[in-house]
Amino acid sequence: MKAGIVATPTKRRAKLQQHNKNTDLVKTILGSLSVLQDTQLKQAQIKLMQAGIRNKDAGVLVILGRLVLPIAIGGAMLIYIYVLDGFPEYSSLKRYLIAAATLIGSYKAPDLYLGPRAVPGASG
Repeated sequence: MKAGIVATPTKRRAKLQQHNKNTDLVKTILGSLSVLQDTQLKQAQIKLMQAGIRNKDAGVLVILGRLVLPIAIGGAMLIYIYVLDGFPEYSSLKRYLIAAATLIGSYKAPDLYLGPRAVPGASG
């Protein structure tokens, strides 16, 4: 029984250390790309706290989402529209607007996800 009690904190500690390493790696990458700004990170953390998410590292994930989602989703839509000739019945202006809306929407997706969950004034 004692071995089970002793082993559990060790597993938790190892998992927490791995999580911290991953978060530090993401922070390093975002910092080297000059994407991680303190003001944006603080705003994201405040919005997360208002939404009931108390994990400080989640702010970094919001910033990462703002970087990765437009590249992934927006890039896929650009390839679909302009390389694979998606929406051939639409005019070039409508195709452009779809691509632009997808890029902007995918950038704003983390904020749109948190928006309805946030309770104003619940930051502390």
